[in-house]
Amino acid sequence: MNVSPSQARVFINGRYVGIADDWDDAGGGSLLTFTSDGRQRIRLTYPGRKDMNVDVVVAASVGEDRVEIDRSLEKGSPDGPTGPGGKISRPDYQTVGLVRVEVEPPSATVFVDGNDMGPASRFQAQDMQFREQRVYDVVLTAPGYLPRTVRVLVSPSTGKERAIVREKLRKP
Repeated sequence: MNVSPSQARVFINGRYVGIADDWDDAGGGSLLTFTSDGRQRIRLTYPGRKDMNVDVVVAASVGEDRVEIDRSLEKGSPDGPTGPGGKISRPDYQTVGLVRVEVEPPSATVFVDGNDMGPASRFQAQDMQFREQRVYDVVLTAPGYLPRTVRVLVSPSTGKERAIVREKLRKP
């Protein structure tokens, strides 16, 4: 995706998957990959801009295996929710779906998109499995330390079997 603004929120079939910059295959981004045949609706949206909808038809029989969306969103009003607010940073980690966590202190708790996954120490030897292609917010917290949020991009096109989230929480 080569979309302006690069912070445009991307929805696939109504499900938020990240920002356009996450799916540009550059600087920490990856390709948006579809693995099954059928029609996919990509909605690009941003506050103060008109939505752009792109229908992608995925079929094994099609000769073209890559499509580039190279557009700017026009000024206007979005048609619906625009997803998370604020500036969103590039992904910190990439994987096809497996994640391990090595964090100091090891007693830190891991939250994925607001869901408590338990202690980080649990995921030093055991993988967390992310099944959906999108960007996940992983928050690491521990009493007496500042929380840390990292973004993990999950896509079959990353080529990285496992991401190892290595972070050291800081004291205030």
